[in-house]
Amino acid sequence: MEERLTERENQIDNLQAERAKLLEEIEKNIRLPIPKIENEIQTDDNEHEKLLEVNKSLKSALEAIDDKIQHAITARLDLFGDLGENTSERLDGLISTIQNQTTQIDVLKAEHDETKEKYQREMNDLQK
Repeated sequence: MEERLTERENQIDNLQAERAKLLEEIEKNIRLPIPKIENEIQTDDNEHEKLLEVNKSLKSALEAIDDKIQHAITARLDLFGDLGENTSERLDGLISTIQNQTTQIDVLKAEHDETKEKYQREMNDLQK
């Protein structure tokens, strides 16, 4: 019986020591996240401010692009007369027009080179 009592006392001592260790760990774990949360909030605030600045800059840039598109289309209605009022549609139309004009320029360059070669051959023939 005395042996059991000693065994139980040892178990109680061990459990109390384990409890003390657990309480210390819990206390450490509770203290650590608090500064992290403050840092995270501070970081989030800083990031939020940076995002607001970037957002403002992007919005300003988009407004400038929109104004330039509107001005270009208004100035040359003969090229863009069939475009809608939507900026996205106008931008698509502007890109399409530029692509078509690029193709036309390439065709004109090729025709110019052919004509130039033709006249050069004729001049060479006349010089003989």
